Amino acid sequence: RNTLLKKRREEIDITFKAIYDYLINLDGENYFNIIYKLCSKLSGKQGEILFNGKDLKRLPNDFETKLASTGLNAKISKNTADITGGFILKCGDIEENMSFSSMLSDRREQIEDLINRELFAE
Repeated sequence: RNTLLKKRREEIDITFKAIYDYLINLDGENYFNIIYKLCSKLSGKQGEILFNGKDLKRLPNDFETKLASTGLNAKISKNTADITGGFILKCGDIEENMSFSSMLSDRREQIEDLINRELFAE
């Protein structure tokens, strides 16, 4: 039984890595479509968005227009965040960490339950 549980844990870890790799390697259009969806979850808030250096350099020309349509009132920081993908919204002293690694980590238990139901249903 312990061997089976260990194997399941390894498979879940592999799945999480695959999800993370998929997100950070999306092409620009698909990547930023996810960013806009994340921004819409913060609708009504205001602050400053920090991206990593790579994403800051590849922002679409219409990013600010699409950002405004999400309901998030934020300006783009020239400073960068030490994250691999996603963004951080700074609202004064408060930070909303919308990085992919943070969101996957925060939702790991829920996602594990889903993976267990889908992959390991008996």
